Amino acid sequence: TRTDRLRGAERDRELQRLEAKTAAGAAYIPVWLEAPRAWSQPSLEQPRFDGSGHLILSQLRRLP
Repeated sequence: TRTDRLRGAERDRELQRLEAKTAAGAAYIPVWLEAPRAWSQPSLEQPRFDGSGHLILSQLRRLP
């Protein structure tokens, strides 16, 4: 990257510029996306997830 090639005061200025841009709420691209998933037994109801993709263990129920 460009900052890897810079040295001294020039590098500090560039890093401060990037930090200010980030602090101002510059958009970013996620590095990864992960789909929610779970493994279950056939004797359990289908698992439910909260809005952030975490399994809600308290809502797991056995099938009749």
